[in-house]
Amino acid sequence: MHQIVLKTFKSIANIDASAEDGSPYQEATSFALQHLMARSRGKLSKPSHMADEAKLGDRAAKPQHQQNVTASPARSSEANGHTVPGKHKGKRPNVSFCDELDEDGNGANILTLAESTKKRFARERPMDAAGSPAALPVPAEPAALAEPSLGQLCFGVSQARGARPYMEDRHTIVANFQPSGAAASALDAGVLRSFAGVYDGHNGAQTAEEAAARLHMLLAEERGFASCAGKGTGAEEGEAMCEALERAFLRMDAQVLNRARAEGDRDGSCALIAVRVGKCLWTAHAGDCRAVLSRGKMAVPLTEDHKPGLERERARVERCGGRVEMQRCWRIITTARGTNTGLAVSRSLGDLDFKEPSIFVECTPEVGRVQMLPEDSLLIMASDGLWDVLLDQQAVDIAEEALKAQLEGKSHVSDAIAKEVSSALVMAALKKGTLDNVTVVVLLLRWD
Repeated sequence: MHQIVLKTFKSIANIDASAEDGSPYQEATSFALQHLMARSRGKLSKPSHMADEAKLGDRAAKPQHQQNVTASPARSSEANGHTVPGKHKGKRPNVSFCDELDEDGNGANILTLAESTKKRFARERPMDAAGSPAALPVPAEPAALAEPSLGQLCFGVSQARGARPYMEDRHTIVANFQPSGAAASALDAGVLRSFAGVYDGHNGAQTAEEAAARLHMLLAEERGFASCAGKGTGAEEGEAMCEALERAFLRMDAQVLNRARAEGDRDGSCALIAVRVGKCLWTAHAGDCRAVLSRGKMAVPLTEDHKPGLERERARVERCGGRVEMQRCWRIITTARGTNTGLAVSRSLGDLDFKEPSIFVECTPEVGRVQMLPEDSLLIMASDGLWDVLLDQQAVDIAEEALKAQLEGKSHVSDAIAKEVSSALVMAALKKGTLDNVTVVVLLLRWD
């Protein structure tokens, strides 16, 4: 019987005392009292341990209560100051739910069990003034941390000719990049904006030179750029900015081709630009200049090289009637000037021979957008002279190591530090034996 008392009231103690009629609490209590009364009158034989556990388990409505309906050794009752011995010689130990025992100390007094139960629940769950269970205290939520703000970016650039006797790379940096002309009327003046561009010329530097001087100015005239608030959300805003970037590239290409027709030039250039608007970073590129973000010191490529060997680029070229052949590397082949001429990129500015009479190489940029986060530390923009000899993660590791060394003893990043980081990358490319021109622009993010 005593074992039944122990199991029964352990089950009761784990059920809410405020349960309504018909609840598992009421059912378990009723069953236990009836059983104990019957045992006290000698009407029930002593049941087995497993049988009692099965009955109580069947009565419990919630499975999580069943684990409490198991035998356990007697223990001290801290609530009432009485200690029940753990072992008795010659008989099973008596266990009291509270301090109300029957007259001979043989366990719980049936007549006071209900009152004892009420007292225990009163101790464990206070009541409010109306006599209802008081609401349990809700832990206060920690104060929200202020989101770090992104200040002005820091810029640094380094270049090297590599093994070539000439330099066809160009770059542009505009730390405070604002809309111009009619587009300025849509300007959100409270948003920080900046611009960086890397241009890798081939077969001459004219197109790269022209793009470095003009592309950002064409973008500044676009209303879609001025209306972009850099929130990182909003389909309409995103579509407007994409259109602005594409239009700037198309207008730039048209100007380059007009000059090429007039002067007989056949040069071209890859182009990569990054536009910061608030905490949003936009990229647009045509060709194989690449942008890689360091997020938590892990390389995150923001662009994909436009090479003829890239499946989707090759399919587009072939749909237009072009040929892609392996000539030391995958190249687009044209016979526009009566002889085979190959180009190792599938998108670019200029390159008249690959755009007339058929457009095998297009200038439409691939546009990307990323929301900058506090774990973002720097952005690497570089011509393929760097990426030919360094993997993305290798470049990030070199840049992060240089940044760490430059920041020693300093509290904030600066343009001078960005310059040193870009120089470390160029030196690494030269040590790796790059043959091409190398231009590296590094943007350092300053979080306050």
